[in-house]
Amino acid sequence: MKGSQRSKVYNWENYLPTGDHIPFSKISEVVNDVWTKMGLMYPPLVKEMPKQNTTKMADATRFVLRFGEDGCCYRIVLHEIAHAMTSKVEGVSHQHNEVFVGMYMVLMDRFMKLDPNMLYQSAEMCGVKFTKNEKPRVTNDWN
Repeated sequence: MKGSQRSKVYNWENYLPTGDHIPFSKISEVVNDVWTKMGLMYPPLVKEMPKQNTTKMADATRFVLRFGEDGCCYRIVLHEIAHAMTSKVEGVSHQHNEVFVGMYMVLMDRFMKLDPNMLYQSAEMCGVKFTKNEKPRVTNDWN
């Protein structure tokens, strides 16, 4: 099931605006800004993806977001921030499930000004499950 939702999320993203390209040197500034505006302290660090990586554009844990040296689009930065905002300290995360997607939608609404109804409808058309009005879950007590 997890892989199925992940594939659906990636497919859904193909229909969404990408936003501006963010050079790697500016990603940390964007992450810190989003994190603070969401009312959180201690944003994750931004690091460069290992050079030997040939498949991933970015990845995330609660404490570290990694991106390619060329940077990436704003939507991908928000995607990785949503992962960090839905991960426990010890690394357990909501992956691409409905909690993650709901958080991602909140971020795209707030920071990319994408209409929530458009996000909901397009996600539903792609079979993506989500929760509305999600909040960051950077504590140790979620189920």
